[in-house]
Amino acid sequence: MLCTLWLFDLAESGGCMKPSILWPVVGKYPITFSFGEAPKWYTDYFGYPHNGIDIGCPIGTPIVAVDDGIVNFADDIPDCDGKGLILKHSCGISCYWHLNKLSATWNGTCDKGAIIAESGATGYVTGAHLHFAIKVNDDQPAGMRGWSDP
Repeated sequence: MLCTLWLFDLAESGGCMKPSILWPVVGKYPITFSFGEAPKWYTDYFGYPHNGIDIGCPIGTPIVAVDDGIVNFADDIPDCDGKGLILKHSCGISCYWHLNKLSATWNGTCDKGAIIAESGATGYVTGAHLHFAIKVNDDQPAGMRGWSDP
């Protein structure tokens, strides 16, 4: 199932063009915690700034693959990170955490825009949201352990 969603237009980086990726949730929801934010409580616990964006959306909101890819990791155990998925794409990876339900399975292929999960509030969270992060080949901002700003 393909969805019409917002696009993030990302700039060229190194030898690899960052893809135009889809907004990872179906619908318009706010970013509640931005990439690189580093409040003391967060860095004291995790040791570095926030590696993605948190999108405040209700439990059960459809989550989509931001680009064509293969499921590299499917975590259906609600541990501290909650349930999550990691997709491998031609120019990097995308990560989706605190999910309620996974629709994609390990080693499965995902088309850009396909529903891969439902948002949730699993793991250490203060409320329902999607934690979305990306690593783009050849884009490694200083101090971010290889994570890129979505």
